Amino acid sequence: NKNILYCGNDIGVYISFDQGENWLDFKLNMPNVTVKDLKIQPREMDLIAGTYGRGAYVCDVSMISQINTEILDKDFHLFNIEDKPVSNYSERAYWGNYEFTGDNHLFTQNEANVLSVYSYFRDSIDKEVELIIQNDKISDTIKFLPQQGLNVTNIPTRNLEPGSYKIHLEFMGKRQIKTVQVIETKDWPL
Repeated sequence: NKNILYCGNDIGVYISFDQGENWLDFKLNMPNVTVKDLKIQPREMDLIAGTYGRGAYVCDVSMISQINTEILDKDFHLFNIEDKPVSNYSERAYWGNYEFTGDNHLFTQNEANVLSVYSYFRDSIDKEVELIIQNDKISDTIKFLPQQGLNVTNIPTRNLEPGSYKIHLEFMGKRQIKTVQVIETKDWPL
């Protein structure tokens, strides 16, 4: 999206949705820290912020790249949802090699096993909104209280079977529906 710009400076990362006319603080769960380098990894659509002395921060910006003025003018919007596996790690990761490394295993946190459903609401709402996930076999409802701006609702994939699901969001008599695939967990070869 050519209208979206990111800027790293002495106190963090800022984002513009209008080619730099207006800037908003883009928190990324990071402290006020000097950002020396920004890079968008094209395949995963991750924004990587290299800081001075505080490491690197990574944020998925795939949903943000969908934002435009048409969406910002709506009462609400349900964004496209990224397909995810039931589980994103192999049980085999914990097999073997314990004798050689003792308790020195190095682990990094994987992405959560969830479907991240992003929605936008132009105004704050004082009543809960229903998000419905369904396929041929199940139908489940998740209620949340939306805030003004972007909202994320995480749906755990561990209780879902692989297949196609529809996500419904209804508000003010209007409904938006998105389709998402829950992919079978990969079994990595030995």
